[in-house]
Amino acid sequence: MKTRKIIASALAFIMATTVAAGSAFAAGETVTFSANKVEAVAGGNFSVDISLSDIPATAVQNCEFAVKYDASVLSITDVKAGKITNTGADSAEADISGECPSFFENHSIAGTVNLSFSTGLKDKGYWIAEDGVFATISGTVAAGATAGEYPIEIVAISRDDLSGVNDSIFAGYIDNGKVVEYSTAVKDGAVIVTAQTVITTTVTSGSGTTTTTTTTTKKPVTDASYGDTNLDETISMIDLVYLNKYIAGAMTFNDQQIANADCFNDGAIDPSDSTALMQRIAGQITDLPVLTD
Repeated sequence: MKTRKIIASALAFIMATTVAAGSAFAAGETVTFSANKVEAVAGGNFSVDISLSDIPATAVQNCEFAVKYDASVLSITDVKAGKITNTGADSAEADISGECPSFFENHSIAGTVNLSFSTGLKDKGYWIAEDGVFATISGTVAAGATAGEYPIEIVAISRDDLSGVNDSIFAGYIDNGKVVEYSTAVKDGAVIVTAQTVITTTVTSGSGTTTTTTTTTKKPVTDASYGDTNLDETISMIDLVYLNKYIAGAMTFNDQQIANADCFNDGAIDPSDSTALMQRIAGQITDLPVLTD
């Protein structure tokens, strides 16, 4: 029985993506997989959020995909499960979660991070039912990396151990033994390695010579994309979460994020910007910023 449960929960997504003849698409439902854009310096650290949005009311029981990156520049040190994967499924299936948790990641092969969520529980209360961060990928940038934008791409997971070629990102559920698959959309992210400026100042006095070296890193701010606080080139609830965290002092923003966060266009980042962004997401207003007199 335990083995059957493991197959039902942890390998349900394999069944779903390989038995295409027995699957059906949920009409009009599209789940969006996205990575944000972050800045880092050569030799420094970075952290990229991988998010799911537009989650249908029927929720996501199983999903799988991979994240592709340039391993010659970026090295992954850690992958943590995001908030939306904490559904309580592992506690409900405690007899198998120790060896087969609902959230799974594998970054052992350079250049790829495999990610999945899967549960055999039929109760939708244990499925992914809200938009948000699915996983956070952390790592380091090579010390000699050239300044530039290095893509973080959402791609189909490889199936080297199975027959055939998998070319699709999967999100869906099993209904009465039949796989129901959502359409998927992708918004890639990037690690933007910024250039460094080294300034050396030498001061000579009667007591000797003092040399001071200062290294500054700064990326020029482009035209503001108001409301896009997570720099993924779209406006969603995730941006509102970022903005509220910044206002509460729980998150830091770079210069571009600060420019984008000024949704009320008064030169300050405060609750009025949060209100404006909330109105934009809810469709109460169509444009940002809210122009002030």
